Amino acid sequence: MHDRRLDTHAASIILGQDKGMVLSLTLSKRKAAARLCSQLLVLSVSLTGLFLCPYSKVEESFALQAIHDSFYFGLKPLLLMHVNSTGAEAAKEFYLLPYDHLQYPGVVPRTFAGPLIISALCRLTQCLLPFEIEHLNILARLFLLALQLHAWFRMARALDWRVQQQGDGATETSRPAISSPSTLGTYLLLVTAVQFHIPFYASRFLANSFATVMTLHAYSDWILGKVHRAACILVVAMTLLRCDLVLLLLPCGLVWLYKGQLTIISSLRLGIQSMLATIVLSVPVDSLLWQRLVWPEGVVLYENLVHNKSVEYGTSPWHWYVTSALPKSMLLTLCLVPLSFIKFLPLQLWMTNHLRNLKQQQQQQQPLAPSSTLSLQRCFDTTWLQFFLPAAAFVMLYSLLGHKEIRFLFPVLPLWNMAAAIGCQHIHEFALPDKDKPSSKIEKLSFGCMVLALLLSLVASISFVMVSSWNYPGGRALHRLGYIVKESLEHGNDSKDVHVYIDVAAAMTGVSLIGQRAAQVIAPNARWTFEKGGFEDEHAFSKNDAYEKYTHLLSETPDIPGFRVLEAVQGNPRLEWRHGQIVTSDAIYILGQTARTVDRLSAAEFSLN
Repeated sequence: MHDRRLDTHAASIILGQDKGMVLSLTLSKRKAAARLCSQLLVLSVSLTGLFLCPYSKVEESFALQAIHDSFYFGLKPLLLMHVNSTGAEAAKEFYLLPYDHLQYPGVVPRTFAGPLIISALCRLTQCLLPFEIEHLNILARLFLLALQLHAWFRMARALDWRVQQQGDGATETSRPAISSPSTLGTYLLLVTAVQFHIPFYASRFLANSFATVMTLHAYSDWILGKVHRAACILVVAMTLLRCDLVLLLLPCGLVWLYKGQLTIISSLRLGIQSMLATIVLSVPVDSLLWQRLVWPEGVVLYENLVHNKSVEYGTSPWHWYVTSALPKSMLLTLCLVPLSFIKFLPLQLWMTNHLRNLKQQQQQQQPLAPSSTLSLQRCFDTTWLQFFLPAAAFVMLYSLLGHKEIRFLFPVLPLWNMAAAIGCQHIHEFALPDKDKPSSKIEKLSFGCMVLALLLSLVASISFVMVSSWNYPGGRALHRLGYIVKESLEHGNDSKDVHVYIDVAAAMTGVSLIGQRAAQVIAPNARWTFEKGGFEDEHAFSKNDAYEKYTHLLSETPDIPGFRVLEAVQGNPRLEWRHGQIVTSDAIYILGQTARTVDRLSAAEFSLN
């Protein structure tokens, strides 16, 4: 009889363990499915922005043109010029080199590190799987997007490990192990996916986008407890890509010093070694391509600190980043950031006890219990504060500079998104606790508000992408011109010589060397030549210059003597929320010489595909 009772007790224990294992396995599958859905959402939103807006604006033009030049020409023309020419001959051949950045150098030099890496990947793909020229832009942006997504997914996995480490009570120096997907990591990707700027610019060739890839890896290493590697990555990114990252490196370094993760001596040694190694490896390549000894980010730092050149491009109020840039970049997810420091369950208990004490005080006229203040302190969560303080400090320090742009915040937005994700996790734990009792109305309301904020942010982001697709009239006009020339040649209405002038407005809104080659592919029988306007003195087009040598113009001005409008390309979009539509206007005009103009109706039969 006694043995039978023992067997029954053992069987109940085993059944309980099996039930717990089944529940744990089901929960792990749900978390894995949620992680996969969040990853697919980030990918889908990013690809939507890539394919709906395949052209690039002026801020991205340097890297895009550099990718084109390095893909087609490499470094061979430069090396041959230096090997086969004397100093005087090299000076004469300088302007014959087929590099866009030598003809249109821009305001300050930029590094070729990012474009060379992307170009090398495109060349490798060309060797394995040949593709058409018009696909080079898309392929290059896909590679940059892959680097961005890999960095975001790695940061999510780092959060998985951190959450598991906190649950197990391990130390920061413990070796990272394989961890199951956490709710926090999934919310990080979800918060990122519903925003506009990060998915949209993840595939765009801004120096800020390249720097964001490196800062994401630095944050991942920091979360994993690898502070030395994180510091090294930030120093390299600052030296190579964006010198303004010193405003991030400084508060991060103070946090690491305060927590004893770095010492002053080790941080100085690490910073100097990383900086010198980056300069030694990058400056020779950049100097070769720029044809002068140059450290690009050093020039940027000098121009902005000494000459304060950035204010020439406009200034904004000191509070602009807080009152405008962050709300635009994060949308409603910004409201979740303060919730990352609040524990809802202790707060609910404190409010209940506090109200009870107040009621007792009124009834019995007794002083408030001193334990209420102490319990209120438990309502605040400072676990992740060390990661958010540098992001907040970066915004405050950058606010002291007059010239402000949203893209300057890209490298620190992952930390702001992580704070928003922590807020989502706190609401999740409050509204959906691991217990059998049903959620209260307050819990359901809080969770519903969070879901609504994410959904509205996603809808707004998709709307912004749709609007942005009309922001590239120059690129669309160049693509359209290829079909107009093709139709004209097929009907024998034009000669094969096509000399196109591209004004500044068209050049700034989507025209690129890749687009020029794509137009030549559309009309291969024409002999194409292009001239592009620019802000440089040698490229400025004066009113005394003659347009007669050009057969076609891409211009923001429709009334030019000797030319007639072949087609007007829409741009300057604005979203009318009341009517739910995007309103555009004529932005770039395709003009042809009056004597050789084709019929606009026949040209319009060809689509922009």
